[in-house]
Amino acid sequence: MVNGATGKVEYVDSLGFYSTSTPVVADYTQDGIDDAILVVNYIETDELFRRFFHNMLVVIDFTKKEVIKIGESSDGHNLSTTPWVGDIDNDNNLEIIYSHGTNLRHTYTFDGMKVERINTKIPIRKKVKWGAYMGSNYDGVFR
Repeated sequence: MVNGATGKVEYVDSLGFYSTSTPVVADYTQDGIDDAILVVNYIETDELFRRFFHNMLVVIDFTKKEVIKIGESSDGHNLSTTPWVGDIDNDNNLEIIYSHGTNLRHTYTFDGMKVERINTKIPIRKKVKWGAYMGSNYDGVFR
């Protein structure tokens, strides 16, 4: 994370492998500070050195400088699908929608896709500022 006012690098981590999806932000930890929510891809290798591709959603809590896993991991790879966060069902709680490939053995393939929805009990107390690719207003402008 780079401080937009000073240019100082505030947080560095190495998470997963290749993905061009972008993070979204919401106050997942309910501390009044927005957190980054993103998809992380990772590989597991078995005793025969076969590779198995998985992905998971994580939250980066910049205040505590920690990574928090959301829900269960999924089979397959997320090449470039940015999550969406907001209140899709108008219950005043945060929902997260994301999709990923389902091929456990091959990445960069589009031979199966799954859309996931995570319903949280996290109340939305203020407008989600950057809840989708290109922002909540889909125009690439942060307000």
